[in-house]
Amino acid sequence: MTDPRPVLDILLYGAAGFAVQVLECLTGRGEQGPRIAGLIDATKPGRRGQVISKHRVLGGEEVLEQYRPETTGIIVAFGAHRPRIDLLRRLRDGGWRFPNIIHPSAIVSPSARTSEGIIVAAGAVVGPCCDIGFGAIINECAVVSHETHVGACAQICPNAAVGGRCRLDSGAFIGIGASILPDIQIGANACVGAGAVVCRDVPEGVVVMGVPAREHGTAGKEQQDAW
Repeated sequence: MTDPRPVLDILLYGAAGFAVQVLECLTGRGEQGPRIAGLIDATKPGRRGQVISKHRVLGGEEVLEQYRPETTGIIVAFGAHRPRIDLLRRLRDGGWRFPNIIHPSAIVSPSARTSEGIIVAAGAVVGPCCDIGFGAIINECAVVSHETHVGACAQICPNAAVGGRCRLDSGAFIGIGASILPDIQIGANACVGAGAVVCRDVPEGVVVMGVPAREHGTAGKEQQDAW
């Protein structure tokens, strides 16, 4: 059920290149909406007060204490996969709100179903009857074809293509320029390397690379327990 309470402010958790992408999504829509309160950089305390794309770095994680979770939206605006999943889980447990961010040039089918906190970047396409889970990223010029399920916190990198009727389980990672043929399942927390062509199902936690994609070990216990 959609939370009826209005989001009054938006915080971006992250202050590097991906945060700039997200800011472009927010400021390019040309519509009235929540105020962008600023950015959080928990990795470099010395950046407090710096301006990035016309928005100020407010400080580290202590900034969260100044806002109310019930009326503040948070966008986790960095791409590091495992740390991002951990942070999303912690913030969700704390009751924070997660607006959806869709670039004006992205195409999302009206029949696609979306959860909270998704990011669909410039030029990306989400086809008919897709199901996009909580916190998923569909990055620049990626294509998710019809009737595909993208699980919670899955990440599809730029120029990747996912065929129709695929299933990407929670925490799956699809590298830059990878291709997933139709009717393929990518297991939870599995990783598909950049440029790979996936012709058969990938089990949970497995890393695949190459053309055609072949197994190259596992993502490790920490990654497999990510979500």
